Amino acid sequence: MTYQLTKAIYQMLINDPSVTDLLTTYHSVPAVFTFAPQPESAQKPLIITEGSVSDTNRDTKTTIGHSILRDIRCYTDETGDQSLVEEIGFNVKELFHRHEEKLNEYLTGFIASKCWAEGPRSANVHSTDEYVYGRIVSLSIWLTRIQGDMTWPPL
Repeated sequence: MTYQLTKAIYQMLINDPSVTDLLTTYHSVPAVFTFAPQPESAQKPLIITEGSVSDTNRDTKTTIGHSILRDIRCYTDETGDQSLVEEIGFNVKELFHRHEEKLNEYLTGFIASKCWAEGPRSANVHSTDEYVYGRIVSLSIWLTRIQGDMTWPPL
């Protein structure tokens, strides 16, 4: 199930010019990665969204559901000005917050009944070999499995 949500989030991100116009490209597509670490040759600014932070069952007597928390991490090079990473984070939040219908356009096998975005919050990295600005947007998503796509009734 997670892979379907990952694909839908990825598609929303790479198809929205308010986000992609602010990113570099990697192999001719916007620099959005569904794994970490990103390839060494990838240039910032970029986005990483990998797996769920949590996935809790929301089953009822007649449905199979999930309550999912997913982070979208936005990164730019440290330049002395954080306005670009803040803009990317804000645009990601605006893309997802209360836009279940957009997510459902790309989602298969499930219907999103809630998609709330929180943040962006700071995720700056200052290590001995890397200095980057970062922002995290957290998505809270409620999914219900489409009945035709499962064994019914659930066991």
